[in-house]
Amino acid sequence: MFENVDFLNYYALDWLGMVFLLAGVFFLSEQKKTGFVYSGISNVFWVAFGVLSDSFPTIILNLGLLGLNIRGYFSWK
Repeated sequence: MFENVDFLNYYALDWLGMVFLLAGVFFLSEQKKTGFVYSGISNVFWVAFGVLSDSFPTIILNLGLLGLNIRGYFSWK
């Protein structure tokens, strides 16, 4: 099933983005502000992935989400 799959394609940026996003959502569910930081790092990985894979929607989405993560970090009370 996975014989022809290259899991490190795109320098594993997609895997790093996934791991950091899961960590970010976990920390946010624990009501920890650092979840925004992890999610923001994930967005940077996804933007880089979008550039390498020529996926304009991925780039736009993650730039928007990065902005929301920055906003969430600074408005957290």
